[in-house]
Amino acid sequence: MPQGIVGYTIERAEIRRWAAARDARPIRRAGRDGPPVAFALGDAASGDGLAWDAFFALMDEHELALVYRDEDAEGHLSTEFSFVPR
Repeated sequence: MPQGIVGYTIERAEIRRWAAARDARPIRRAGRDGPPVAFALGDAASGDGLAWDAFFALMDEHELALVYRDEDAEGHLSTEFSFVPR
């Protein structure tokens, strides 16, 4: 992540705000390496959709935090994110 403000959070309201601003939907990533949760951005159809409560329950169960970028180098809304161990 080369530029822009990078955030780290486990706060549910902050995660929901970040996702809503990017039309990102919570999904479950079954059968893959890495975290069991992610976001589907825009019309992307990957993973199984999750209700927010189930999404946050998986984040808590796997002790994950969201690392995200607010803006890209040009000042546009960034969609870069990752789920990392707390």
